[in-house]
Amino acid sequence: MEHEWQQLRHVPLDDRENDYIRKLYSSNSQEISYAITRLVRVDCREAHENFYGLLQRDDTPMDVAEKLFQQLRFSQDEKRVSQMLLNTIADRPRLRALAVDTIGERAIINDRQVTDSEIDRVISLLTENDADVRFAVAHALSRIAVRRPARLKECRAHLETLKNDPDERVRARAQLSITRLPQRGP
Repeated sequence: MEHEWQQLRHVPLDDRENDYIRKLYSSNSQEISYAITRLVRVDCREAHENFYGLLQRDDTPMDVAEKLFQQLRFSQDEKRVSQMLLNTIADRPRLRALAVDTIGERAIINDRQVTDSEIDRVISLLTENDADVRFAVAHALSRIAVRRPARLKECRAHLETLKNDPDERVRARAQLSITRLPQRGP
């Protein structure tokens, strides 16, 4: 229990980090993007909370959102990042494709975990109206299947479904993803 508490504590910001946190709220998207890339300390919970706040804003520019998701791909705060990704998928339709892509990318990083809840949420988006989201799903499913062999058969079946998608890009991505799957599962 004590170990879990230590992981959740807030580590004080140093002066540079504090300056970068302030820059996250600049009106200049280049300045914000730079600050995001500088907040890389894995135990910087304050950075994650500010990242989440930016993702929840309606006026966050897409280039800034992309930088935020790039940083989240590598975060070691598994539980909080999972919550952030699931909440973003639920609450921010314009960011769903980026969140799904981030789940897929985290799936192939050796030291990261992708939860069953995240996988189930990705699968639930197979029929999403937005073709960009379905494209991201097709991409993420191949990455998930590689790291989660117990779900290989399920991922393959969903990719087969996406091969018949009305959008040509989604069909092509699903076909490519299928070719990248391992031949055999457990």
